[in-house]
Amino acid sequence: MHPNQRKVSGSAMLFIVMFGSPNAMAKGLPACPPLNIQTSANAANSIIENSQWAQINLTPGLLRPQLERLLKQHWGVQSVVWYAAGGHYWPTHYSMRAASWDELLENLLAPYQIKVTLHANHTAVVDYLTDTKRGL
Repeated sequence: MHPNQRKVSGSAMLFIVMFGSPNAMAKGLPACPPLNIQTSANAANSIIENSQWAQINLTPGLLRPQLERLLKQHWGVQSVVWYAAGGHYWPTHYSMRAASWDELLENLLAPYQIKVTLHANHTAVVDYLTDTKRGL
């Protein structure tokens, strides 16, 4: 026998085949369920799902955590990159409603002149709108 070769017993070989093979292990596992994010209706910044409109209840405070919560709960964003200032403030208690989530997001961001770019890797980039007239 060659020095690098070792004898493998029949039971050891059976163990390797049964438990060492990814295909053998995967056959016994159920499929992963889809990610389903639940929202709380009584949370301060609750996002309300309705077949007729999209709605969010905003509270006085920084815009950043409220916007990040919206992006994570509705668009499945996992990471938010901020190029806009993080100190933007939402001034009042307000319930914002729109015909679609995209329209609601646009209405929320318009006063701050910021935009959100969503990427396929579950990342959102928050940046200021560029104004070609002023050369920004």
